[in-house]
Amino acid sequence: MSRTAELQHLIQQKITSLVYTAYADEAPDGAAFPYVVYNIDSFAFEDARDDITLVIDIWDEYPNYSRVELMADNIEEEFTGNAVHDDSATILPQFFRYIRTKVPDPNKKLKRVQLKVQIQNYAHTPHPLPTEDDEQ
Repeated sequence: MSRTAELQHLIQQKITSLVYTAYADEAPDGAAFPYVVYNIDSFAFEDARDDITLVIDIWDEYPNYSRVELMADNIEEEFTGNAVHDDSATILPQFFRYIRTKVPDPNKKLKRVQLKVQIQNYAHTPHPLPTEDDEQ
């Protein structure tokens, strides 16, 4: 799995762990509200890491912003400063809050909050555990 695919899989897992419906890039027509759409907006490559902007849009059809704001709070908490370490993974991302804003929609029934999260994603080469043969 590529580093980008692995990161997208991790993002999907983190959002759905909050019991929210999440879609990469765009929601299908007729998707049930509320839901989350996320995309990786930009990359900046450094020697030791990739700097990535993750855009998360939280959508709802509700009279006010209360549900999308609560969802945004929970997603921010899940992503803020949360380093992920898995010895078998090829990535080591760390997440930082960046921007949070309400985005008005021409359809006044729709409510949207947009989060931008900075990701510092380090490449990681998994090291297998030594076997008995290695120790001889």
